[in-house]
Amino acid sequence: MQPINWQSCTSVRKRRNCKGTRKKYRTIKKIKQVLKWLEAASEQGNSFADYALGKLYTDGELIAKDMEKAFHHLHKAADADNAYAWYRLGRLYLSDEYKDIGRAVRYLTLAANRKNEFASYRLGKLYLAGEEVVKNVELAIRYLEESAGVGNQYAQYVLGKVNLMGREVEQDKEKAYEYFRLAAEQGNVYAAYFLEHWNDMPHPDLLLMATRLMHHLEKIMEDDVSGKKGGRRAGMDRKLARKIKNKKIAQGHARDDREEMVQTQ
Repeated sequence: MQPINWQSCTSVRKRRNCKGTRKKYRTIKKIKQVLKWLEAASEQGNSFADYALGKLYTDGELIAKDMEKAFHHLHKAADADNAYAWYRLGRLYLSDEYKDIGRAVRYLTLAANRKNEFASYRLGKLYLAGEEVVKNVELAIRYLEESAGVGNQYAQYVLGKVNLMGREVEQDKEKAYEYFRLAAEQGNVYAAYFLEHWNDMPHPDLLLMATRLMHHLEKIMEDDVSGKKGGRRAGMDRKLARKIKNKKIAQGHARDDREEMVQTQ
C-alpha cells in the first residue's frame, strides 16, 4: 500500500476516506507484525503459536486462507500435544472437504480425553448415529454425559431426546425433562419447544419432526439472508433476520443458537 498523501485530503469526504485508508493501513501493518511474532514463536517450538497460525490460515478472515499452511501448523501443534489443535483437526477431518473419519475420531478422542466438551459432544453424536463409525450407544452416552456435565447445551439437548424417545436407552421422561430444562436455560430453542409442549405432548416422534422442521426452516432463512440472492430481496431478508434475532434475544435466548458458537475451542 502506498503512503497516504494528506495534502490531497482537501474536502471533508476526502479526509474521511483518507482516515479510513490510514486505519486500514495500520491494521494491515499490525496483522503482519503479529504474523511475524507467531512465526518466530513457531520456530522456537511454541505449540500455541502454531495453533493460532493454523486457525488464522483456516478461517481466512484476517489473512488469506491457505489450507496447506493451516494443516502444517495444526499438525505441528498437535504433535506437541496441543489439545486445541487436536480438536480443530478433528473438526476439519469431519468436514466434507477434508473427510477422514479415522483421523477425525483419533484427534477428537485425544481432545475429549483432555476434557474438551465439544470433542466429547461430537464423538457422542458420531457413536450414537453409527453412520460413519460402528454404533456404540454405551460409548456415545458416556461422551455426551461428559459434555453435558460441564454445561454443553447441545449434549444436554441430545440426551434429552435420547431419554425421551427410549430407543437407544430405556425411556426416562424425568431425566429427559431435566436435560431439556438445562439446555433451554442456555437458550436452546429446540429444548424449549419440547418443554413448552410437555404437558400436552403428542407422540415424541411428532415433536421431534417439528423440531427438525424448525431447524430446516432456520437453515433456509440463513441461506436466504446470506446475500447470495443479492439485490433488494436480500436486503429485506437481512432486516427480517435481524428482527427475528432481536426477538429471540429479548426472549432470553443466546445470540446464536447454532451448534458450537465458541470458535476458540
